[in-house]
Amino acid sequence: MNKRVLLVVEGPNDEKVMVEKLWDRFDRGVDYKVVTYETNVYVLMRSLFKNGVLDEDLDLLRLLKSEEVPEHKRLGKSERFTDIYLIFDLDPHDPKSDFGMLREMTRFFDDSSSRGKLYINYPMMQSYRHIRGRDDAGFKDRMVQVSLGRKYKSQVDREAWSRLKQINTLNREMLRWIIEQHLSKMNYMIDGSFEIPSFQAYRRMTGEMVLDKQMGMINRHGSVYVLNTSVFLVVDYHPSWFFSDVGPGE
Repeated sequence: MNKRVLLVVEGPNDEKVMVEKLWDRFDRGVDYKVVTYETNVYVLMRSLFKNGVLDEDLDLLRLLKSEEVPEHKRLGKSERFTDIYLIFDLDPHDPKSDFGMLREMTRFFDDSSSRGKLYINYPMMQSYRHIRGRDDAGFKDRMVQVSLGRKYKSQVDREAWSRLKQINTLNREMLRWIIEQHLSKMNYMIDGSFEIPSFQAYRRMTGEMVLDKQMGMINRHGSVYVLNTSVFLVVDYHPSWFFSDVGPGE
């Protein structure tokens, strides 16, 4: 089967446009499909847990093809994919949030070629552009209060570097720079160094580790680090473009 990628995103606006931009800039030769789930990760979670326990036998594709999903976003019965990526916001202010269940989901959805891989954006998709300039020294420590909720979007609009404000103007070079900034930020959060990690170090940095770090910040300070992990789908698909220590077949 030729490579075919399924991208399940939270909403039809910034989320869908951003992942399409990433894929079109880096993987024009790979067929992909974007499905907008049109609700947040906690609603999705409720369909994956039975009596509060994650269904280890679940098949995400089967779920997305079932009649439980509204017809306008339901997958066709015969559709097949080689990789599945799920992209959602943390939405820590949501009254339905359950970080324990989310942690289980993050651990479960950790492989795009089997169950699927989940990326959580902190606090939401707009974090990809919450950088104030080419030499923004404050980005590595930038956090946001979770109580800000959806007002975070307005904050990003005020503070983001003008070159990052329009998704359609982001070329491949600028998108690569954004990805590298967030790679460095994740490395700083976990290992204390604001620089692009080695490939081997990156492979050890799981979504669960990032979530645990963010949960610690919420518990202590009511804040999360500004971090966009959905841009890492390009890194995971093409690690040799970002790391010099990628071995054969990786």
